[in-house]
Amino acid sequence: MKYNSMKNKKIHLLTFNICMIFFFVTVAFMSVTYYRYGTVEYEDVLKSATVLTRPEVSPENEGKLIIIKGRIKLTKIIRDKDYNEKFKSPSVTRCIEREHRGKTTTWEIESKTEFIGGAKLGSFVLDESVIKDIPHNDERIIKLQSDQRLRYEYTNFSKGSANSTLIGIQKGHALVRDNRIKLGCFFEGKCNVQQMKAQSEENYKYRRIFAIAFFVLGLINGLAFWAIFRSLISKRIDEENDSYLEEQNYRQYYPD
Repeated sequence: MKYNSMKNKKIHLLTFNICMIFFFVTVAFMSVTYYRYGTVEYEDVLKSATVLTRPEVSPENEGKLIIIKGRIKLTKIIRDKDYNEKFKSPSVTRCIEREHRGKTTTWEIESKTEFIGGAKLGSFVLDESVIKDIPHNDERIIKLQSDQRLRYEYTNFSKGSANSTLIGIQKGHALVRDNRIKLGCFFEGKCNVQQMKAQSEENYKYRRIFAIAFFVLGLINGLAFWAIFRSLISKRIDEENDSYLEEQNYRQYYPD
C-alpha cells in the first residue's frame, strides 16, 4: 500500500515538473509576443496611413487614417476655478499631494483631476482622444500648507519643437485617435514615416524592458516555488521510503 502511495507521489512530482516547464515556456512566449506584436503592428499602421502635404480637411480622406504635420494651436485656455489657475495647454493634470516623512521625504497623491482644453492643427479640430496623447513636459507646483501642495503637469509648447506630427482618423473636421495605435499618435517635430518609426521604437524599449523583467520575475518565482515544493515532496518520499524499508525488515525478521 505504501509502495503505491510513493509511486503516486512520484507521478505527481513528475506532473508538477512538466507543468512548471510549461509555465516557463508560456511566460517566455507571452513576453516576446507582447514586445514583437506591438512593434510589427505599429509599423503596419504607419505604412497604411495617408500622409497629407497640408493639414487640411478633405472629403476624400473621410474615415481614413492620415498623418498631418504643423503647429498645434490652442482654441481654449484651461482654467482651474478651484484654485484660480490657468494654463495655455491642450490638457492639464492636477495632483493634490501630501508630504510623507520617513527615511526619505516623499509626496503621496491624494487626488488627481484631468482637464481637457481645445486645440487644432491646420483645419483639423483635435479630438479629446488625440489631445490626451500629447505628452506633458512641464509642471507647476503651488504650496497649500506646510505638508500639502498642488502639482500641475501640462504641455509647454515653448519647450522642444514648435511643430508636431499627428496620426489619426479623419471624422468630419476632427482628427480622432485610431484604437490600433497603442503608443500614442503624437510625434515631436515634422516627422516622416521613418522618423515616426524611430520615435516609436524608442518608446518600445520600455515595452522590451517590461517584457524581460516580467519573464525574469516569473522565472525566479517559478523556480523558487518549484525548489520548495520539490524539496518537501522529496523529503516526504524519503521518509516513506525509510518507513517502508523498516517495515520490510521488520517483517523479514518477525514474520506473522
